[in-house]
Amino acid sequence: MSARLDSLLLAVLALLWCAKFVAGNECPSDDPAYPNAYKPLGQLTFYWKMDATTLNGKLVYDGTGYIAVGPSPNAKMSGGEVVLGLPNSGTVKKYSLTGYSSSSVEEMPSSQQTLTNTAISLSGGQTTMTFTKLLSEPGELEISSTGATTLIFAVGESSSLTYHKSRKSVKIDLANCGDKVETTETKALNKFGVFGHAFLMIGAMLYVLPCGILSAVFKEKLGPAWIKIHLLQNMLGSGAVLCGLVVIISCLSQADRDPDFETSTAFGIHTVLGFIAIVFVAVQVAGGLLRARKPSGGEPAHWTRSAFELIHRSVGHVAIVIGILAVLSGIEHAYDLSLIASKTPYQLAAFVAMASMRSLSGIEHAYDLSLIASKTPYQLAAFVAIGFYALALALALVIKFVLVPVDKPEGPL
Repeated sequence: MSARLDSLLLAVLALLWCAKFVAGNECPSDDPAYPNAYKPLGQLTFYWKMDATTLNGKLVYDGTGYIAVGPSPNAKMSGGEVVLGLPNSGTVKKYSLTGYSSSSVEEMPSSQQTLTNTAISLSGGQTTMTFTKLLSEPGELEISSTGATTLIFAVGESSSLTYHKSRKSVKIDLANCGDKVETTETKALNKFGVFGHAFLMIGAMLYVLPCGILSAVFKEKLGPAWIKIHLLQNMLGSGAVLCGLVVIISCLSQADRDPDFETSTAFGIHTVLGFIAIVFVAVQVAGGLLRARKPSGGEPAHWTRSAFELIHRSVGHVAIVIGILAVLSGIEHAYDLSLIASKTPYQLAAFVAMASMRSLSGIEHAYDLSLIASKTPYQLAAFVAIGFYALALALALVIKFVLVPVDKPEGPL
């Protein structure tokens, strides 16, 4: 009788322990192979099991793109280390994160590629990655077996290494799945908004506003109508700059802010140069509207008029130079965002536009010095170059931003 009571008591205690275990598991899993699961992002689920030395993990993303998870000392991208799977190459490897762009995601040396049981697959619009990783490895960030670890998660817009579509950091105790401290999920900028910003700013800074300068250079050739042409070109260019500014501010306000990205070098340089260029354009518009009266007849010009012409002309040239630098830094920025696969064609278009615009005034000067017999073939060549590169740039932007997903090479770029 006593033996039966002892057996019954043991059975009850076992049931109570199991019930407590089930009730206390804050990360229930729907996969029998992994007792714990957690959803750090809306479409990403992290499954895992661990022992004293290893972590067996599985990431399932309801979409197509690279997926990554790994420890971070500061809940940010820079300084972290991740296990990253690239569906296009079928690889799952360890990477060091040294900065804030896709080019700073550096594959660890082969001696540190200690992952086992790795696999990544695409099926039914779902990306799945599995791996086994040692919790503690020499020279690498440790994943705690007894306490909380800060992990960063990321998914990409494509199957190759690009700027992440969204990411999140979570401080979590993987052994007990205790209290989780999360950061806000961050999402990439709307690429169509970025495309609109680029189209407006490039059109204004490389073509419309420089044409406004050319109409002033050729005012004697254009006759009295030059001032109307000059004003129209500058108002159109200034309007495009204003619209480009509104578009990118709208994109930034609607997207989740990513502190990693906003502290990147390209972002900072482009922002500063763009702001300076916009200020110069605003000064030009204000100066043109408030300019001193032009003297009539033989009346001598007032010093304010002379000062205005000198300042207006100088500021206009400086604004174009800064605008071109802002465009070039924007190209670098777009490359860091993985919106373009190569910087070369866009940089070439910028330099050709600048050279072509300046060459038109040089052609006029050479003709006045009788160095060339006719301006027409040289001017035609310059205009053809400007038109060709303007069209090529517009088509390239449409293709890269809208029609074709960017697949940049793996590893350091």
